[in-house]
Amino acid sequence: MVDDDMDRCESRAVLELMAEEVAHAIYNPLSELKGFASMLSRRLHNDPDRDYIEHVVGATKNIEAVVNGFLRYAKPLSLNLSSIKTHRFLDICFKHHPRVQLERGCYETSLDLKIDVLQMSLAVTNLIASLNLHTPTHQTLHVSVPPDPRVSSPGGIWRLSIANPSTINCDDCADALLFEPFYTVQKTGAGLSLAVAHRIIEAHHGSLRVQIYDAVPGKFIVELPSA
Repeated sequence: MVDDDMDRCESRAVLELMAEEVAHAIYNPLSELKGFASMLSRRLHNDPDRDYIEHVVGATKNIEAVVNGFLRYAKPLSLNLSSIKTHRFLDICFKHHPRVQLERGCYETSLDLKIDVLQMSLAVTNLIASLNLHTPTHQTLHVSVPPDPRVSSPGGIWRLSIANPSTINCDDCADALLFEPFYTVQKTGAGLSLAVAHRIIEAHHGSLRVQIYDAVPGKFIVELPSA
């Protein structure tokens, strides 16, 4: 087990270094290509061939998003910890999100968390984005917080569940492959958003579990220590 953890840490360090080098090598020429394509698109405002240039602009933006993901993942994680009530953190993450429904009881118990609010909000945003990829647009994600005092208690564990409501019969994921960098079940993307979320949550001494439905994520369970 210890050897496996060491091997995983070494592999992750190599991947982080590779991601940073590749991202920096691509970023500058990509920025130039995006700039020239955008300028050409403006000049061809009334030209029928403008659609082709717009496709190039869109493709460069997609690549830019992937490169930025590389850079974010390669950047050493530094936490700016502060105390926040759980109900306030729920508001920050979900209150104005159009495709999220907070279940009754989420606010019944308000505990203190000591977290980097910005980083943890990013982690939750990544989890929401991953679930939304497999959730019909007419459905909303369900967010719940167990009211059990043995789980949600001062000095204990605060548990947050984010689920696709159509994935009723989920199976626990047997391994952490889904949280490994560059692993993805999507046709697009670099496979970094869940790796970033997992790393942020682990840095807060928390845990992230996933339940799988039909080979895709159906539910994420976040556990964080309460202050």
